[in-house]
Amino acid sequence: MLLISLIVLSLAFTISSHIFKKGVLAFAGAGGWMIAAIQAFSMSLVAWDVYFSLAFLFIGLTIACFFSPLAWRETATDNETPEDPDIVDLRKEMATFNRERNQYSFLHSKRQPRRRTRW
Repeated sequence: MLLISLIVLSLAFTISSHIFKKGVLAFAGAGGWMIAAIQAFSMSLVAWDVYFSLAFLFIGLTIACFFSPLAWRETATDNETPEDPDIVDLRKEMATFNRERNQYSFLHSKRQPRRRTRW
């Protein structure tokens, strides 16, 4: 019964993490799968028993749940999500800095004018 309850709890965390796209739920699911794997290892009496195989399955699910938040990363355009006003100010400041740098770029260029020599 304990193993079944651990499986149900871990499955609930895993499914809810994919529905709500929350990393905390995914890590809780990974922890639940790891506890279920430890429980299955402790219940196994012989190598390659059913519980022993389940333990390896749960370890695989632990790894999958642990790295699943990396797959949820989405990119959004500026029109889709509101931005922080501080970030907008920083972008404006950076644009002004780039304009000034481009205006005086000749001072920092690596090309030097050729000097005339009398040879």
